[in-house]
Amino acid sequence: MNQRKALGAALLRPLLKPELDQNVALAVLDLIFTAVLPPEFADRLRISRREAIHTAVSIWAGGALDRSAKLPVLRGGDDG
Repeated sequence: MNQRKALGAALLRPLLKPELDQNVALAVLDLIFTAVLPPEFADRLRISRREAIHTAVSIWAGGALDRSAKLPVLRGGDDG
């Protein structure tokens, strides 16, 4: 898990708004995942887990990512 977080952070750092503290922005994203991933979170809101995660990350991205930055296209494997 730590390896995946480090890889994700390396991909996101260049896309963050320059005025943001990168460590804080990534810590907030980690906190979002910690809070939103448990099924109980979505259950309380009566939405799907996928919708809860998508919405939370979209809100974070709207505030943290530079709109002019382009996300790299990643080709994922079957490891989830």
